[in-house]
Amino acid sequence: MEKRPLLVFAILALIPIQIFAHGGHGTGFTAGITHPIFGIDHLVAIIGIGVMGFTVLKEKKWLPSLVFILSMVIGGFLGIKSEAFKVTEWMIVGSVLISGLILALDFKMSSILYISLAAIFGFFHGHAHGTEMPQDSNIPLYILGFVIGATLLSMIGMNISKYSKSPLQIKLIGAFIFGMGAMMILG
Repeated sequence: MEKRPLLVFAILALIPIQIFAHGGHGTGFTAGITHPIFGIDHLVAIIGIGVMGFTVLKEKKWLPSLVFILSMVIGGFLGIKSEAFKVTEWMIVGSVLISGLILALDFKMSSILYISLAAIFGFFHGHAHGTEMPQDSNIPLYILGFVIGATLLSMIGMNISKYSKSPLQIKLIGAFIFGMGAMMILG
């Protein structure tokens, strides 16, 4: 039981990064759900938010993921109606690096600060989803898809944290997430 969370991340590390390229995953609902799941930057960040919710907040563990997803929807709507911000991709990579560091270093912060970070990260992840929406997509179905995808990833993160048996496992997961962010910058 103790090795389950690390096993999930070990399997993810072995999957070729090309599988996680954005786009080309259908339209509407299919495109929406596959964007966070097959976009390694979104996948790792959203799972990290879920892990942090259970690790950092002892009560209302679901609140950071909920705030992240609601902010994602706002960012998604704005992204559909605008061009990509120049900082969007950097903010997404930053969300991976910061969530990894928070977990790896067992960084303590106030609930308000943590939820604020989740809101900011969610906005930029959603904005990227919106600007990358396939042209012929049904907007409500596309947004429903990425909300469901992000919710599933958040639940995976929460369960990883729930079944982790030691603070060291959480720190190793954080180090892995940070390493993925570093690879995004270098790669």
